[in-house]
Amino acid sequence: KRHDSQLFADEGVFSQDDPYSTPLGNVAYPVSGEEVAAASSSSSAEQEQLRSFQDLLLHTFQPNQLQHQDLGMPICASYEEQSLHTSGGARLVIVEQPMKETRYRYKSESGSHGPLIGESSTQQRKTFPTVKLENYNVQLPHRIKASLVTAEDTARLHVHRITMRGRDDEDCCYVTVRENGTAMFPSMSIVFQQKKTVADILYRRKIERLQPSEEEARQLQTEAKKEAAELNLNLVRICFTAECCEDGVWKPLCVVYSNPVANSKAGKLRITKANRKSGSCKGGDEVWILCEKINKKDILIKFFEENEETKERTWEAPATFQESDVHYQVAIVFKTPPYRDTNLQHQVPVKFQLIRKSDNDCSEPFEFIYMPCGPSDDELLAHKRRKLSHHSLEEASSHYSGIMGPPRGDSSSASTPTFGMATSYPGDPTTQGRKQYSSSMTIPYSSQHIDCAQTMLSLIEES
Repeated sequence: KRHDSQLFADEGVFSQDDPYSTPLGNVAYPVSGEEVAAASSSSSAEQEQLRSFQDLLLHTFQPNQLQHQDLGMPICASYEEQSLHTSGGARLVIVEQPMKETRYRYKSESGSHGPLIGESSTQQRKTFPTVKLENYNVQLPHRIKASLVTAEDTARLHVHRITMRGRDDEDCCYVTVRENGTAMFPSMSIVFQQKKTVADILYRRKIERLQPSEEEARQLQTEAKKEAAELNLNLVRICFTAECCEDGVWKPLCVVYSNPVANSKAGKLRITKANRKSGSCKGGDEVWILCEKINKKDILIKFFEENEETKERTWEAPATFQESDVHYQVAIVFKTPPYRDTNLQHQVPVKFQLIRKSDNDCSEPFEFIYMPCGPSDDELLAHKRRKLSHHSLEEASSHYSGIMGPPRGDSSSASTPTFGMATSYPGDPTTQGRKQYSSSMTIPYSSQHIDCAQTMLSLIEES
């Protein structure tokens, strides 16, 4: 079993300037200015007794040195596999959730940003993540460990690290359980791992206790790269683990996970512009939007309608688009979903917004109007073709009537000779003779001629 010797201070228990700077394993420490003053004014005998207890802890646990401190692995990873629930039924609850957003920092930025504060913090009063251990054996030393896991339903160890002030080289935080069962983490911060190192960290975790062959190593590298590509580096959860010191060994008792904590540096979702603000209630209209930088694998567009009084959503539906429809991470081309009623008689205002799948963060809504359903573009085109075909047919019939004469079977043309010729031509070579000759020609036609003309017009339209 491996433990971290840095969990306990080399000398001294309290710091009057900062009582939280070095929370020591299972050594109780003050939590307020009054308690600090009381501790500083305590008798020398009490202080000596406290130091003796610290020395006992230091001599009881002699950890081996970790070989890969940069792996981001909590120390409990090397603990003996045990159940997280004891027969006594110890339970860990979160009293104060961490803030939903905080500034992740690189290791080089140590101390340049404030700590992770509590969700109920205000400008006048700061709070910090706090947990409470219930139904535990108060006769034994207890501590709470904080480590980082992914925000998925099945939590996995994250590559980022969580540290406390003055202990930036550690991968997790430890705080002693107070007499009332609570433990506060007043100076935590999340250390961001560079994206280019994520795959290597995951790979080294996989082979830490293995001696893989070359083929197995290549397979593990492939798996690590795939996991690194899917890992969300801007969202974590804090895993609080209650541990009990029994027979000289720290044993995990129970765990609880915090709400997701997002990286405030990741950027806000925002729609800046759209090429259209209305569309058919049948959906399918193409919309182009410009937005702030997004991850195409981690974005949704959802249309919704709200009750004006209660602000509750009465309808919602996702827009349709593919990852390939996201252009340079700042533009999306999507198609609107159909409204719940496709037989609208009046306009209906709705809204749509961007949603980040990993943390459900949303942009400000953008207004959109569903219009009553009129004829579609295909229906309009078909109507125009029918109208054009009918008009052209009438013109063609009139044209053929002018050059062919009356139709066959007409009584008015019974005495008119077919292909009759005037006697003045070709005997009369004058212009007047040629006109009389042309006007005397009649070509019989029937419905077959009209069918042929209609077929020709159809072929012309298709071409």
